[in-house]
Amino acid sequence: MPEIRLELIQPNPFRDFELHPIDEAQVAKLLASIKSNGFWSSVVARPAGEGYELAFGHHRIEAARRHGLDVVPIEVLALSDARMVIMLASENAMQRGTTAAASLDAIAALSRVITAECLKHDSSDEIAKIFAISPNAAQTAWGRIRAGGTPGEDCIAAVAPAGAYTLGQIRLALGVLRDSGRLGGAEAVTFDAKCARLFKLDYHLAEFRRIVSGEVVQSYLPVEHQLDFAQKIIDAVGGSGEMTAIKLRERANVLFYEELGMPRHSMRNSPLRMSDDRVKDAMNLMRRGTHDVKQCCRMLGTLMAEGVDVAPEVIDRFKDYIAEIDQALKSLTPPQRSGRRSNLRLIISREEDVA
Repeated sequence: MPEIRLELIQPNPFRDFELHPIDEAQVAKLLASIKSNGFWSSVVARPAGEGYELAFGHHRIEAARRHGLDVVPIEVLALSDARMVIMLASENAMQRGTTAAASLDAIAALSRVITAECLKHDSSDEIAKIFAISPNAAQTAWGRIRAGGTPGEDCIAAVAPAGAYTLGQIRLALGVLRDSGRLGGAEAVTFDAKCARLFKLDYHLAEFRRIVSGEVVQSYLPVEHQLDFAQKIIDAVGGSGEMTAIKLRERANVLFYEELGMPRHSMRNSPLRMSDDRVKDAMNLMRRGTHDVKQCCRMLGTLMAEGVDVAPEVIDRFKDYIAEIDQALKSLTPPQRSGRRSNLRLIISREEDVA
């Protein structure tokens, strides 16, 4: 096994260190082990230019650097991109207890490399060979990506090391990556994937995502503040041994309403709420039917009284709805007009977003 100078060793190019950074506690354990027993080789890399790219063993190499070693024994193999991400996924699966970000990072890497390989090759047969998966799974992934989609949870599960991740974990990871814009194609970023670094278990991350992804909550808690909010919850609840989904939600609610300084029932129409979201709510009320027109007018009136700059196109849209509702009411027969308000609820129905 060759002795490689540490200065020549580079990280796995498919690992996202912003999402899944080096864990200081793990490095400290390995550093203590190196001091006591020396450097035990369990690191694999591939040649890359004049240096080497790690497949796995980032924490062990970092511990060796901090111990002051100049060279370490490393197994050097000719590894494809596919093998690099599969080894990364295997390592991250073993470190799943560190944070939920370990699985998130691996699944993001698998998705990117599967996509790149499918775009590179003109036949799904090549994909089956590269990832050692069944022809059906290869054809499914290749077809989806060639059609402009993503591999999907079933194809990622087929490529990932056996037993590394459940479909539920992959589904959560893909949802978080999509909402954070890390898979591309997202219309708007609604979640900060870096929050995964703070939660040790996947279902804790899933619960936090549910909490902050609500429309009204997002009006008060921009994406760029989610990481700080998650840290406050962690500090308030404690470690994973003490945290449950219920405790997480309860503490989040307490912190959220304490910071806002208002009861929950006041949130939707509060002046503290982002103006764009309040305009959206008002227009959606108008969209739902004539019995909500008064409330819509009150909300828009409140915004204007506060000096909020309501875009001209919003006012034009408001006038269009007024005209359509007026026309719809004129078309009703007298008995229909005198009926219950539920008869008027869905007079106006449009497919486009009114935000």
